[in-house]
Amino acid sequence: MILKKTALLVLVSIMLSVIEMTVDPAFILGRVSLVFSGSLMFLLSLLFVRRLWKYTN
Repeated sequence: MILKKTALLVLVSIMLSVIEMTVDPAFILGRVSLVFSGSLMFLLSLLFVRRLWKYTN
């Protein structure tokens, strides 16, 4: 359940950053949102690898 909520948060954050960067590339909130979504995607990938590692061992 937490994984689905995190994936939804990443998707919304990426869409928000794309919209903000399209409207005004110098807008700082778009860049912050992009960094936030990138770090969430990295965390999500680590959680996926950890669960995969747990199921194989």
